[in-house]
Amino acid sequence: MGETALGARPVMVGRVKEKEAIQAGLSKAIRGHGGLILISGEAGIGKTKMTEELGRLAVLTGCDFAIGRCLPSSPCPYLPFREVLRGQIADETFTTSSTGDVMFQVKDALCRRAQERPAVVVLEDLHWADSASIQVLHFLARNIGGQRSLVVGTYRPEDISFEVAEGLQHPLFDSLRSMRRESLITEIQLGELSEGDVEELLNKLLGGRVHRKVLEEVLREGEGNPLFTIECVHNLLAHGQLTSEKGVWSFAGDLVTVPSTVKDVVMRRVERLPKTTRRVLEAASVIGLSFEPKVLASLMNMRPMDLLEVLEEADRSHAMVKVGDGKVSFAHENLQRVIYDSMSEVRRNEIHREVARILEAEPKSLRLDGEIALHHQHSGERDKCVRYSLSVGMEWLDRKAIFEAVPNLRRVLELTEGDEEHLVERLQALEGMGDCQVSLANYKEGLRDYEEFMRLGGEDVRCARVLRKIAECWSPTRLGKGSSVNCLRYLEEAEVCPRINAFEEGEIAGVRTNLNLWTGNFPKADQLCTRSEECFRRAGDRSREAQQLCYHAWIHLSQGDMPRALETLEKARAMYAGGKDIEQELEVNRLLSEVLYHQGRGREALLAFDSVHHLASQIGDRVSMCWSHIFRTFVNLDLREGAEALKNAKLALDEAMESDSAYMGCMADTVMALVALNRDDIRSALEFSEKAWKVASNFPGTVKTPVKGVTLMARGAAMCRDGRIEEGNALFEDALGWLDGGMGCVIHLAYSLCYYGEALQRQGNAERALDCYTRARSIFKVLGNAPGEERCAKVTGDLRRIIEGEISLREASNLYAK
Repeated sequence: MGETALGARPVMVGRVKEKEAIQAGLSKAIRGHGGLILISGEAGIGKTKMTEELGRLAVLTGCDFAIGRCLPSSPCPYLPFREVLRGQIADETFTTSSTGDVMFQVKDALCRRAQERPAVVVLEDLHWADSASIQVLHFLARNIGGQRSLVVGTYRPEDISFEVAEGLQHPLFDSLRSMRRESLITEIQLGELSEGDVEELLNKLLGGRVHRKVLEEVLREGEGNPLFTIECVHNLLAHGQLTSEKGVWSFAGDLVTVPSTVKDVVMRRVERLPKTTRRVLEAASVIGLSFEPKVLASLMNMRPMDLLEVLEEADRSHAMVKVGDGKVSFAHENLQRVIYDSMSEVRRNEIHREVARILEAEPKSLRLDGEIALHHQHSGERDKCVRYSLSVGMEWLDRKAIFEAVPNLRRVLELTEGDEEHLVERLQALEGMGDCQVSLANYKEGLRDYEEFMRLGGEDVRCARVLRKIAECWSPTRLGKGSSVNCLRYLEEAEVCPRINAFEEGEIAGVRTNLNLWTGNFPKADQLCTRSEECFRRAGDRSREAQQLCYHAWIHLSQGDMPRALETLEKARAMYAGGKDIEQELEVNRLLSEVLYHQGRGREALLAFDSVHHLASQIGDRVSMCWSHIFRTFVNLDLREGAEALKNAKLALDEAMESDSAYMGCMADTVMALVALNRDDIRSALEFSEKAWKVASNFPGTVKTPVKGVTLMARGAAMCRDGRIEEGNALFEDALGWLDGGMGCVIHLAYSLCYYGEALQRQGNAERALDCYTRARSIFKVLGNAPGEERCAKVTGDLRRIIEGEISLREASNLYAK
């Protein structure tokens, strides 16, 4: 039996449980219960063979079947989905639309396909996927449960589990952790083949049984890896070391030489290729794992038809490549890598240079520019590598694809260090890298890049923008640690820079808005926010103007001006209209929900919080999901719905754990304490409030958000109920001081006054209780919160009768907060 017989790729052996899992997922999808299956395993372990089996089953059951492949170095965003949905979604959609828009378009396209017949999509080699594709994958996992769609991905665990430069984890690594927590995936882990499976594979490969010694030798060298096992058999046959007698294959003689590495095995196959085939595959290995025949034809100076004949022979007789529709790819990454390494460095570099020249003649695209940059890097064309790497890095950054932007920008910085001729490129890369670091919350590293920019290009037209970014690094919630001194200093420097444009004026005014909002200076924040909106309007940036309108609505809410808050929100919504950015929709809905809560419109608020949770769950925004449950708990308590309050408080705790947000965790513990108080469970109230306070006490003392004040209030209420009156009252006073004039705190101030009033009433201090409820009533009146105002009026009426001696404390049964 010769090598040609082995060129036909063998059927799969073993994997019984794994095939059952695939079949179960396909059966559920056919019945309308879609989902995501991820198949993992080392190189050569059989992931592709498993998806081929899925494809066979899909076709057999009348399903639509499509494959999208990822390629090394993330050549362009959404590559596997472009391939799967070619003809359904225009290519420019993937190029120009926001990630949120693309997510919905991919889901809708898949849904349309599944309406005709069940849709099965395979995404191969997700360890090479770009971060945008991983976002879409995660989005689909959350949102295809009710349609006839099955998405199956493959990846190599060893290629996603390490940390890359700048502290970045592979996007699939983080997404996997989240999807596991959300129970969104079925995982199939492919391990080594058992001895029985290897024996079955050898029998199928050779068309007969194998001698025990052959099995033991191949097991030892192949280690149960199907690819290595097949390559070992290829090599033994080619060297005449196997012979068949009476249907049993054994070694032909005593001297046996089984290669000890995959490289050795592959090289022996490559050495036996015809000269022309080998030259073609060597050139192809430089282009990449997958390549277009026309590029290779140009590189080899061959007629396309002649080249295709060579490639088809390499596919049919040697199983070295796979010839598909318009694309050719190596049968396995190991083949491409070994062939590439077999050439001299000088020859490889010359081929890289020629490939770059050919690709530069093609229409410009992000994918091509990324490939050209790498080819120039290998060929030693430093100037061109800098230019292309910078272009690609900045385009990825514009897409907020930090994982892809960082290596390109880092390459520019390494190539331009100490080089005055490339100062312009270095400045742009420094600012871009600083932006990447800040987006990763690496503020010190971002500050370092921005400061180097200022040292090298202090007179640059971009200096105002970079100074403003330095100021943001020094904000009270970042490196300022509660102080605004450095932030203000850099903002002042930015404002006096020459040639500052309207957009940057708007950004600077926006930072100043935040500083005043955080410290409770609402009139100043109102004024600055108006200025910021005007600047963005002059700059023609509707998106940033709408974002500032949302901030402005938050300012109005913090001042208790609900009509203006609603009016401003409607303006923002109108400016966002027509877009499909789910984060923008979330922001507007969050603010609308809070306005309804402030106004005491409990039932409407619950519906709005449901909408927020629905939107957030579609994109996995755990912070917003937690936030919605926290505020639902507040509303439930206000509506005297104790069971619902407990349910939402527990859900908030669960979401807080998933969000990894200290802020959300603190608020979730706080609402659990309030629910415990409502249930007269003082012990639990003390435990939860103490846990919350340990976190809240470390928050910056100058950034006045509600969490610290509400935590103080809950802790004070629990202590008063526990009999520690003096300590509890002191905490109540601290809470009122914190919430008075705080950002978004006005409704929490009103309710804290009610809780404090109840505590004072229990203590027999009717006069002070009356003062608390009177203040709360006036706040509810300003907010337009009729239910709150009415209840406070009822309680204050009873308190006045107590003070006048008309009724006793026991007769006043309408305690507000219970």
